[in-house]
Amino acid sequence: MLGREHPQWVVPAASTIGDLLRRQGLSLPRSRRRRRQAGEGGRGVQAGAPNAVWCADFKGHFRTRDGARCDPLTISDGYSRYLIDCHIVTRLTTVAVRERFLRAFAEHGMPETIHTDNGVPFAGSGVAGLSRLAVEWVKAGITLERSRPGHPQDNGRHERMHRTLKAETASPPATDRVEQQRRFDRFSRRVQLRASPPSPGTADSGGALSAFRAPLARMAGGPLVRRRSPGAAGPA
Repeated sequence: MLGREHPQWVVPAASTIGDLLRRQGLSLPRSRRRRRQAGEGGRGVQAGAPNAVWCADFKGHFRTRDGARCDPLTISDGYSRYLIDCHIVTRLTTVAVRERFLRAFAEHGMPETIHTDNGVPFAGSGVAGLSRLAVEWVKAGITLERSRPGHPQDNGRHERMHRTLKAETASPPATDRVEQQRRFDRFSRRVQLRASPPSPGTADSGGALSAFRAPLARMAGGPLVRRRSPGAAGPA
């Protein structure tokens, strides 16, 4: 602007003017806004009904007494506290995790939201931090919700379950993966028996899931059948 109004002047570059203003204390540094990642939360899990929010995470890896590495994937219902899955995956890949979720969807139906941390394979380095698995969930109609980096308390209830899981099943670890998975299965059954059942009228009748069945079938390679909401009583 100065150059246009006073063409006879030699106007320094904008960066030079900025340096001079900063030296004189006449300019404040511009705050950089961190790019928000897809599904980034901060309020913790807010679930008002079964299948409203599922919480998923990997309980920290450890080794069984024969030296084999264990990476248990855990999935729970944020409302009923029902432990949907606790299973050792051999690799932390999209394929392995997708298989466990498809089994859970077929057994319990679709959640409205899935709450995870920002680790692989739930998040990635792509646009808005989306991973391949996250994109599949979004296409299936699921809302993503993530804990803030370095804030495990955002998924506090699930994290507390992990501490109990470790104390009751892996302190000390089992002899091998097979025995360790048996311990996880027994723990899951105990937690499921203690889980608070859904309140009357909160159980999803399945109508809201009809729009999700087609994309889920494409993900699974076949039709999926919904059976019940997490925590709901099964058939006698």
